[in-house]
Amino acid sequence: MVEFPPPPAAWAQLLDTPEAALRALIGSVSDRLLLLDLDLQIRFANRGIFEVQRTALPGRSIEDFLPASEHERVIGVYRRVRQERTPAVYEFRQLVRGETRWFEHRIGPVIEHGSVVAFAVACGEITARRRGEEALRVLEREITEIANREQRRIGNDLHDGLGQELTGIALMLTSLVGRLHKEHHAAAADAEEIVGLVNGAIDSTRALARGLSPVSIERGGLSFAMRSLATRASDMYGVRVCFHSKIWPQLTLEASACTHLYRIAQEAVTNAVRHGHASEVLIDLRVDGERVVLSVADNGRGFIPGAVPASGMGLRIMQYRANMLGGSVSFEPRTEGGVRMVCLSHQPALGEPGRGN
Repeated sequence: MVEFPPPPAAWAQLLDTPEAALRALIGSVSDRLLLLDLDLQIRFANRGIFEVQRTALPGRSIEDFLPASEHERVIGVYRRVRQERTPAVYEFRQLVRGETRWFEHRIGPVIEHGSVVAFAVACGEITARRRGEEALRVLEREITEIANREQRRIGNDLHDGLGQELTGIALMLTSLVGRLHKEHHAAAADAEEIVGLVNGAIDSTRALARGLSPVSIERGGLSFAMRSLATRASDMYGVRVCFHSKIWPQLTLEASACTHLYRIAQEAVTNAVRHGHASEVLIDLRVDGERVVLSVADNGRGFIPGAVPASGMGLRIMQYRANMLGGSVSFEPRTEGGVRMVCLSHQPALGEPGRGN
């Protein structure tokens, strides 16, 4: 049987700290503190793990207290700590007495004469934090969905309510202008000008409605909305914005999820023009079964040296929207210059709940 030295004394020697003070410190912390050798065998623990008493832990592998599915990942973390001689943190979930609980291990290398000779590990339970984070994510999703629904409602009210009323007024005024012309009335020109103003208000109302509810199944779904985005961006910014799509077999995302993709593309185009000073932007939407890939590539100035690509508010919102889709957003420099934004997300299979757009 392998004999291990009294760990607090060994730690005291390493840390040049009185053993009594170190014992008091170790005993006062709520986390489990472990000392592992390079084979990931426990040499010391300040308290027991699950049902195993502290005195029975020396000689046991840390892998004995981790889910089998985590072994390979955890070994890789320890290998990286040893090679890079830098601390690391990993989290995992485990079923304890029929309940899923989350744990966090913070690993620090013990270095002696320039080499890693052991690992100091602080183990803590983070179940409450994880549940709080999940509750917050659920709340954020609900708030976002409520906001999206309200925007769609206002957009529909503008289009079907105010827009239709203004159209009726324009028709009445057009009829009035015709009568005034027949009578050679002096007010005919003024009436024509009013008709022009009302038609302009109709166009503005429709544009507002499209902005509030950009993706509509009735108006052609996400592909149509993306193509309209490219056209409007070209007109607004005076640059060449193109849209390509390859959708097969079909897009099954719900309208709210399609709106998230649209907003991500909209923000990426805006960033490419305003911050990247691009003259050409390509929006590409591809659907392959349950995988949706949205990319926006530009020929702008690319990343500024030393800048963090995703540090702005708009870029953080893009990341958030991608998270809402269960996906991710990444940014990569293009060899020919500029930046490519790629958003990867999952969509329901044809048999799952969802709507094609």
